[in-house]
Amino acid sequence: PMPSTAAGGEEKMAKLWKLMEHYEPNDQESIQKSFARHLEYSLACTRFNFTMQDAYRAAGFALRDRLLESLNDTEAHYREKDVKRGYYLSAEYLIGRHMQNAIANLDLERPFQDAFMDLGIKLE
Repeated sequence: PMPSTAAGGEEKMAKLWKLMEHYEPNDQESIQKSFARHLEYSLACTRFNFTMQDAYRAAGFALRDRLLESLNDTEAHYREKDVKRGYYLSAEYLIGRHMQNAIANLDLERPFQDAFMDLGIKLE
C-alpha cells in the first residue's frame, strides 16, 4: 500500500517517483562503482573480510539493479495498457547460469566483463 496522500502526500510521492527516474549507467566505471557500493553497503565487506562469494553476490546486486529498472518500466507499461498476463514456470528455468544469462539478455556482456577483468575478478 502507498503512504497516505493526506496533507501534501501526493506531492511528496511525486518527489520520490522523480528521484526514481534515474537509470544506472552501464559503462565499465559505473558497474565497478555499483559493485563496490554493494560490497560495502549491502554485504558489509571490507578488505579484511572480502571473499569471492562476496564478489559474486555484489556482482549479482549490481546486475539486479539494472534488471529491476527494466522490470519496473515493464510493470508500469502493463498497468498503463491494462494488459492481461499468463504465468508459467518450467523446471528448466530453475537451474543454469542465471547471472551470465541475465548479463547477456541485457546486452551487458562487454561492460561487465571489462569492469570485473579490470578489478582482477572472474565471475565464472
